[in-house]
Amino acid sequence: MEQLVVLAIIGLLSLINWAVQKSNEKRTEAKAKRDVVRGERKKSQRNIYTQPPPVPTARKPQPPRDPFQDLMEALGLPPEAAPPSPIFPRELAPPVIATPLEDEEFASLEEEPPKPHVST
Repeated sequence: MEQLVVLAIIGLLSLINWAVQKSNEKRTEAKAKRDVVRGERKKSQRNIYTQPPPVPTARKPQPPRDPFQDLMEALGLPPEAAPPSPIFPRELAPPVIATPLEDEEFASLEEEPPKPHVST
């Protein structure tokens, strides 16, 4: 019985070792392929320290454009259309201020408050 357990453990360890070796082979193949691609890319890239910068191509100067026309085109409106008329607020009636009624009394901080009426 013990021999069977030992054989199973040895078989399991050899299976794990085989899987690790296969993954290592795939990893090295991928790294070699990646290095080839990087080498090609490095050859095509310019070294900023040893090579002069590329000269930009000269473009025809564009005539100045109206920024309002650019805005109208960006909004999807025809560029020839006149801008919408401004909206003015409506005339509002002055607010109604309530006047105090004649029989209402208001307390004043300057006057002494009335004494309470005590009935005897």
